[in-house]
Amino acid sequence: MIAPIYHDLSEKLEVYIRDRGLSGRLPGLGPLSREFGVNPLTMSKAVRLLEEKGVVTINGTRGTFVNGTRPKRPVYKVIGLVGVTKLDERDYILDNLEPYAMKKDYHLLGIAGSSELFTQKMTLLTSFPVDGLIFCYSSLTTAIADYLHGKGIPILACNRRPDIPWLDTVDFDHDTLYRNIFSHLWKLGHRRIAVLAIPVPKEYHHIEEWVNGICRKYLAACRT
Repeated sequence: MIAPIYHDLSEKLEVYIRDRGLSGRLPGLGPLSREFGVNPLTMSKAVRLLEEKGVVTINGTRGTFVNGTRPKRPVYKVIGLVGVTKLDERDYILDNLEPYAMKKDYHLLGIAGSSELFTQKMTLLTSFPVDGLIFCYSSLTTAIADYLHGKGIPILACNRRPDIPWLDTVDFDHDTLYRNIFSHLWKLGHRRIAVLAIPVPKEYHHIEEWVNGICRKYLAACRT
């Protein structure tokens, strides 16, 4: 898997800060982007990674400030998997992801609990001996994301979250999936195809609209 450009950029920026002995307020995204020859959005993501590592603090409109030396979080070589409550499903995911984690000398830890529990008691998520958290399905809320980001705990969401620009995400290829489904049903002779959607939290309505748009597109394509 190829790491995003901003991961490498964040490492270069950290060396840049250290080698120049920078302290206090950093130059803005514009000057930094020009110096490194990158897009300001890419630079913003790189700076966010340094904030997660505790190298800098982003203070709203005041700017980004280099942090002084502070104790680092322990390294456990463990990644937590949150949001899968069915035991057999969780075991299946862990069994399939564990070999990939072990290639980097990491292990996975399944963390079960309702989204309501973690929303009400977010401090629970910082009490597990893990170096980061993967949130499956729709288990990550904006409140939880902001809380963990503030604590410097890396997180990954298994769905699109354009409302959280700094968040690393992975997602299914919904476009190809639904295209294949509708094409297969049409070839079988089905001409009345319905799509049923279950209620989703308000902050996931953008995903619902996106998937519905894909369905409408391929339903229309089948009829032409």
